[in-house]
Amino acid sequence: MSDSCELTLDDVREVLRSRTSSGVLRNGSHDKPWADDAQCEMCVRELRSLACGLPWGDHPDGPSMSNTDRICIGINDARWSSDAVRTKYCLPLALLTEAKAPAEWLDLVLAGYIREILPILLRANAANPLNAKHKDELESAAKACEESPEGADLAARADLAALANLADLADLAARAARAARADLAARAARADLADLADLADLADLADLAARAALAALASDKILSGVVKIVLTAHGRADLVVEWDDD
Repeated sequence: MSDSCELTLDDVREVLRSRTSSGVLRNGSHDKPWADDAQCEMCVRELRSLACGLPWGDHPDGPSMSNTDRICIGINDARWSSDAVRTKYCLPLALLTEAKAPAEWLDLVLAGYIREILPILLRANAANPLNAKHKDELESAAKACEESPEGADLAARADLAALANLADLADLAARAARAARADLAARAARADLADLADLADLADLADLAARAALAALASDKILSGVVKIVLTAHGRADLVVEWDDD
């Protein structure tokens, strides 16, 4: 693993500036540079590989992907509004390595998602006039997520294998949030919200909340919140780029 590679934000910014023509992170996987000084495109984990002098790839933590690699790639590849915004919030993820993460970091990510992201989605749906008859139920579910002590009681019942898909859920919410098409709004209005009363089924709750997200909800804000949760769980709250409403 790349635990011996100590990087700073200035280090990775300089690599991104000098080795790309655009100076931004891109989604997806990218071809290996044809020469040691050649320009190329890269995602946040390919950036770490290059900055650390490791073999080119999107799993700098070792020969196979670590949980850190998987989640960081999922967030990087989510549908940000632009590559510039993706880079602004995701760049600190290049400094993370599995070997230096706290043992319980996956639990902390899940707890943070329950406590901070789901309530946003649930309240967005509660504010939708089309969901008026479910308003109280949605608000109750949001409060239950927020008031769970560190999310521990919910996290204990959740499948931790689903953590790799947290970024996918955020991306799904973001796409639903941006879409303004009437047919999507109609599908959201018809969503079966009965399962919201059963908070034990986290996967269904998260998926339902994401599918029914309001078109006006800002996708970048959701995704930047997920980045903050991952950095904080890794013990790197100092790297968080706070959301800027402007």
